[in-house]
Amino acid sequence: MISQQAVVIEQNEDLKSLSKQAVTFDENGNPVSFVFSDIWDFSATHPHLGRDAKIDFTGYLDFKVEIQEALYLINKQNHDIAPKSLKLEAGALNLIAGSIGASDFSLLASDNVYRKLTTALSNGYSASSIERYFGVINKLHAAGLTERYIKSPANEAIVLGRPAEQHICLPEKFASRLFNKLIEFVETYHPYRHQISNAYKAKLAYDEQKLAEGYAQVSLRRDPHRRSIEINGQRIQIDRDAQFHKQISHSCMMLTMAFTGVRFSEACSLQKDAYFTKSVNSVDVSFINGETTKTNEGCPEKVSWVTHPIVGKALELAYDSSEWARRNYNVLGDQAEREAKSCFIKAFGARNGEVFSSALYVPSDLTKYAETFCTNHNIFPDDEDIREFDLLNPSRIGAFVVNKPPKFSSHTFRRTFAVFLCRNQIGNLSALKGQYKHINAFMTKWYTNNADLARALDLRLDETLMAEIKAINDDVTAKMLFDIFNSDSLSGEEGERIVAARNQPGENSMYTLAEIKAKVKSGLYSIVEHPTGYCMNPKCDRICNSDLSTFSCTYEVTTKEKALKRIPELERLKNEFRKANNGQIATYGLLKHYQMKIEAIEITLAKHDVVLEKFTDVIKAKPLLITAEV
Repeated sequence: MISQQAVVIEQNEDLKSLSKQAVTFDENGNPVSFVFSDIWDFSATHPHLGRDAKIDFTGYLDFKVEIQEALYLINKQNHDIAPKSLKLEAGALNLIAGSIGASDFSLLASDNVYRKLTTALSNGYSASSIERYFGVINKLHAAGLTERYIKSPANEAIVLGRPAEQHICLPEKFASRLFNKLIEFVETYHPYRHQISNAYKAKLAYDEQKLAEGYAQVSLRRDPHRRSIEINGQRIQIDRDAQFHKQISHSCMMLTMAFTGVRFSEACSLQKDAYFTKSVNSVDVSFINGETTKTNEGCPEKVSWVTHPIVGKALELAYDSSEWARRNYNVLGDQAEREAKSCFIKAFGARNGEVFSSALYVPSDLTKYAETFCTNHNIFPDDEDIREFDLLNPSRIGAFVVNKPPKFSSHTFRRTFAVFLCRNQIGNLSALKGQYKHINAFMTKWYTNNADLARALDLRLDETLMAEIKAINDDVTAKMLFDIFNSDSLSGEEGERIVAARNQPGENSMYTLAEIKAKVKSGLYSIVEHPTGYCMNPKCDRICNSDLSTFSCTYEVTTKEKALKRIPELERLKNEFRKANNGQIATYGLLKHYQMKIEAIEITLAKHDVVLEKFTDVIKAKPLLITAEV
């Protein structure tokens, strides 16, 4: 029998051996960090990660050595694992050890000890987090550190964890108010972006001179040392707090995320030349190039996103107006210089003139500003917004409150982009419609089935965003179809076919939501939402969405709800007709067009038993008749 002393001696020898094992190296292959170093520093091999290239173990006081040993052993065969993944695994090992009150992971084989862990995890942890912790336990098993093995981490995590809260999608009218105000902000200050940077540069130079002369920092905030610039009659304060700089950076980032769907970290990767255009079918289409770390084991990869031309202006404004701040990062070394290439950087001189360890903001900076922006511009939800919010976000009912700004997350803009792209309403979210009508069609095609075009343009798609949009599109499509198939009143050629089929003896056109989702995923159903109704043509180009489609589209379906929303448009058309009906020959074509649109809406409303007084005005002008010469 081996004595306890012999076991201790063997363990100590193992620790001595491990202490000599290097885990990170410099550019020349020389060791930088060892297994029991306080910090594992991957900066030389992963310079793009900045602060995330370092794993700090000093916070794991009770279990530091055991966590480092386990982390090394479970990953020693995997030399390509990303530092971010290692950091998550270190946190998981610390949580497991804390939950069972011991750093001997072999104890997890005991049902009583394992029950301690599952009890702790069931107390508020999400299913996705628990699945990650169970995955680490299985790694411990593979490394021979425990006999506990979890056959299905995902299934067990669902049983124990709280349901993951879905990131919110903003209601259309609320999003439109917010995005239009952001567009207005960018359009207002874009022409003055160099002037803004020069003003900050001059203020910093002035302050540095006065500090050298012996002035106190605090005194430079007072008259006569204050500086400001005037833009469109607005007096803007220029000082070392750089609040206006922050407004520009955050507003431009919000707008960029809103019209691309990029994540926060991906937005931070956007540099001066990120925006470009390519000709597609004789149309200039806008793109941005950035980096994502969500694939390829956390290593950055170049990815392209299709976007709106306003994003080009937003990136120019953010980058050029912050040029004054970039020079301040040169003294902080390679990491800061790399980060300072981003369009969205902090001001170097903040309150009291202290320097920052990073040039980049963190997500909470943006989300707090988003709430402040809504408050400052009086953008609050109303009752209609709340009704739509609850429909779009069934797991977050009650999160939208009248006259209070919503609680944003950095993913809010991504989900809103994805949902409204699927609903073909991206164009409805901004005032920049008209000449950009093609963007609706191209964006949708790009993210649903455009891999071939991406290859032809030599661009790499954001595959994770495409997958997210595909899942959302299936849900949105299924909900639309569920409402249609179970609606009491339908018009349009396709709508009338659905009603006729439903009335046939033995026919079943009433489906559950689950049945419809299955048909959507199998590709049997397709639908596109328009302001006038829905189109069930799978090849619909999403542009022929006018009232005249009542006459021309054989795939159109209009619900009573959609029909009723056309009444204000009907009244507008009648007023426009009467204003233009002055007997002038030149107005005949326009009036005939109004007349046809009015008739189309009246036909649609009549099919839903909506009784309105029929429009009977006649065109006063006579059509111009052209006769051939004899």
